[in-house]
Amino acid sequence: MVTGRGSSSPTAPGATIFLWWQQVPYFARRFRCVVYDQPGWGESTCEGGPNPTRFARDLCTLLDHLGADRVALVGQSMSGWAVLGSALAAPSRVTHVLLASTLAGLVDDATAALLLRAIDVDAERPLDGRVALAADFPERDPTRTFLFERITAMNPPLGAPFLRALVALRLSLPAVSPPFATAFVAGDRDRLFPLPLVQLAHARMPEAQLTVVPGAGHSVYFEHPEAFNHALDALLAR
Repeated sequence: MVTGRGSSSPTAPGATIFLWWQQVPYFARRFRCVVYDQPGWGESTCEGGPNPTRFARDLCTLLDHLGADRVALVGQSMSGWAVLGSALAAPSRVTHVLLASTLAGLVDDATAALLLRAIDVDAERPLDGRVALAADFPERDPTRTFLFERITAMNPPLGAPFLRALVALRLSLPAVSPPFATAFVAGDRDRLFPLPLVQLAHARMPEAQLTVVPGAGHSVYFEHPEAFNHALDALLAR
């Protein structure tokens, strides 16, 4: 299982591999787990700044380097573009794809225009890393909120030019359903990619499962790890 994590908001810094601390120990009992920072986040460096058009290629290169011939891919937020893009590029090596709190490039013109307007508005607002959590999560769980903020503070905030490039990166699905099993996970309180937008992305892959976690914000895997792990377990059982 390979997972990636990045930010999808101009008001929130990206995250790092450390936010998967509630998944890796759980799944490592049965699988070889690899987590990686997208280029430009955490301990991963890149020249010239992050480039969304390289995400899928970078992941394929990493899988080649690891000798990973059969993999399940998990993409949270921005990394949905990376895992779905690499799965579509090399479907024979992928068994399962979990897309969490992401549109993964499955957007139409209207959705893209909506996102671009939001990027332009949010670019003028002060930094608020908590936007990646449900609005009431800091009050409900101040301890994990502190941990979340310390981890996300390891990265610089994203700029509007990068986010515009991300929104512009659309993925085309094949005429025949891909051979790997796919599932979406979303929080009904997501303030970055609201549930109706995720549902539109899911509608383009109707054979995929969709799990909606009540009370969860954008970072479902961090806020509600048991529900997230259960959804991934269900997918891997297919």
